[in-house]
Amino acid sequence: MKKDSKVVIFGANRGIGAALSQVYKNQGWSVHAINRDDCELSEPDSVQKLTSDSKFLNAGFDLCIISAGMGEAGYIDNLDANAFRRSFEVNF
Repeated sequence: MKKDSKVVIFGANRGIGAALSQVYKNQGWSVHAINRDDCELSEPDSVQKLTSDSKFLNAGFDLCIISAGMGEAGYIDNLDANAFRRSFEVNF
């Protein structure tokens, strides 16, 4: 690890993202944690806002981890088309 290593982690508020945030903090990395309140990955305007932020763009991240994800419960033939699409937009 180089001095002042920086990582940005999407989906850092719980689960794997939260665990990875703690691991990198413990290893001395500067962690920039992104959660749904900061950027809703299924909303293009939200992603555009984040990616046009010069402070974010010029942060010099050494590593980017995208652990954000979501799911819909139920049988596929019973899922609402919008819910199905949203799941794909966030996860892929």
